[in-house]
Amino acid sequence: MQPGPTHWPPSFPYFFLLVALLVCLTTMTRMVEEQRGQMGTLKAMGYSSKDIVSKYFTYSTLAGVIGSVIGVVLGTSSCPKLL
Repeated sequence: MQPGPTHWPPSFPYFFLLVALLVCLTTMTRMVEEQRGQMGTLKAMGYSSKDIVSKYFTYSTLAGVIGSVIGVVLGTSSCPKLL
């Protein structure tokens, strides 16, 4: 008999998704707050708000896609072996 839970509650994955969402939100908020001066400099140099927003949107999208791919690959390869 294996030690540990034999049945995970259905809300278990949602808990980890919520934690990951909060970590991403906190990270992006801190990055934007720390780079607010750089955003002002870019605006003063003539960059549009759209250009500045697209920089942060691209960063967050890439981080999400890369993290999702890594999570799916590692999750599908390691979780069945652990469970």
